[in-house]
Amino acid sequence: MRARGGVRVLGILFASLNALSVVSVIVLLMQGMKTPQVVLQPLAGLAAGIGHLLLQNWARWLTVLIAGYSASYDVYALVNIRDMFPEPYRLLGFALLVAVLAWNLFIMWYFLRPRVRAQFVQHSHQ
Repeated sequence: MRARGGVRVLGILFASLNALSVVSVIVLLMQGMKTPQVVLQPLAGLAAGIGHLLLQNWARWLTVLIAGYSASYDVYALVNIRDMFPEPYRLLGFALLVAVLAWNLFIMWYFLRPRVRAQFVQHSHQ
């Protein structure tokens, strides 16, 4: 069984965007960035994107966990908006954080839907 519709689109999106993120982080590490742990989330997202295309149930759960982690950070950032963005950019920062929070909540909702879950579960039992 192949990934259908939204699962395929999100799998391609996750894999490609996170592959770009991994490359960006590697470039930053080569330029002397001292926090290599920032590569973990893009690597996890890249693995999840590939897993979506292969209908691996672990990839669905990994995506829900990554989105949940990101959503919790978004809420933290919204609560502490004054510390996160200087005054001239606060409204823009607020809008971006709300958009990213909405995206993460959508991703969690989408991958927890029974019809999407069925694609992954059905595949793992074959």
